Amino acid sequence: NRGTAGEWTTTPAANNFSSGFKAQQDGGAVRIGADVYCIGGTYWGPNEATHLQIYNITNASWTTHEYVYNKQLRRFGIAPVGTKIYLLGGEEVNGDAYSSKVYMLDTTNIAAGLQVAGSIAVAVRDPSVVSWKGVLYLVAGLTVDGPTNLFQIFNPATAATVIHNEPLPVNAFGASCAVSPAGTFYFGGGLRMVDPVSGWLVNSSRLWTGPMPEQDIF
Repeated sequence: NRGTAGEWTTTPAANNFSSGFKAQQDGGAVRIGADVYCIGGTYWGPNEATHLQIYNITNASWTTHEYVYNKQLRRFGIAPVGTKIYLLGGEEVNGDAYSSKVYMLDTTNIAAGLQVAGSIAVAVRDPSVVSWKGVLYLVAGLTVDGPTNLFQIFNPATAATVIHNEPLPVNAFGASCAVSPAGTFYFGGGLRMVDPVSGWLVNSSRLWTGPMPEQDIF
């Protein structure tokens, strides 16, 4: 959406992979410069691997990279730090249903593929992630015991992870989050939470806001 009046445009379709698929479900996308990196997810085949499509905004063109990892990854949190993309938690198809791994893709050396860059303290899938001041904040997510309200903070420079001592006010997964340059944190949208009366998982339209939970993990 580029226009001030809300005009929407459609990009050219992504390329077919050698499997014939090009759609994505439960993967992730981030923008670095003029490129949007779309990685992972289901129906990206073949052979249960993780593939990458890159959309260049300036040229309206796609570039395809197959087999950036030898497992199919989905339902992870994703965010960039500099020229590197980090995939945190999620699910490994035919592997860990709740992953604790942190994967990294260096966009200056895509041929090297995804590398394991560390781990998080609590394995989650469907988390939210924000990148701020060179540190990744993994927010909430679904654990084997249900939704959580944890802030897990991962420092790419040291591969250290800590759990912040002040959790979110709600257990959730599959939510959206963002941080302003001044450090105001926003969390909400179509998040899933446990209804306090019925105990069921329900959607919520709440938007939570507050200061970023800074913590020294260097």
